[in-house]
Amino acid sequence: ERLSKNQTSYVGTPHEYGFDNEQIKSLICSTTTAGCTEDRVFSGVRRFPAPGMDGMTMVNSGTISPAKVLGFYNLGGVTHIVDSENRIVYNSTNSDHDLAPGWVSRQVVREGTNIFVVTQGAGIGALPWVNSALSNRLWTGVDNNIRRLFK
Repeated sequence: ERLSKNQTSYVGTPHEYGFDNEQIKSLICSTTTAGCTEDRVFSGVRRFPAPGMDGMTMVNSGTISPAKVLGFYNLGGVTHIVDSENRIVYNSTNSDHDLAPGWVSRQVVREGTNIFVVTQGAGIGALPWVNSALSNRLWTGVDNNIRRLFK
């Protein structure tokens, strides 16, 4: 459920990205490529659910990971929730996260022969304009890690 822009108690200004015309939708691969399946792309999302992940292990529901940007700066902890049936990983910022409170969903979607990762996020934490302005670039970079699994 989206945060209400009329919310009256929050740390920062309510913000969101990846909705409506601002959708962050990354083409990962085509099913015409050997090994490109929705399940394999979902495994990639579970390996790279948030910025700064090394892809060595897949997250499960309840896994807590550090979210890192610029390769070294730790924004704080993120708790992951995995919905395998719908191929979605939710990232929820923990209280130590610089941008808390907030969440991001990462869903695998197939359209014809193309498989995408669709990313949406919202929050009421600090630095809302930075979070919204840099979201497309940030998540495209994360999705590039998944894309490399199919080359």
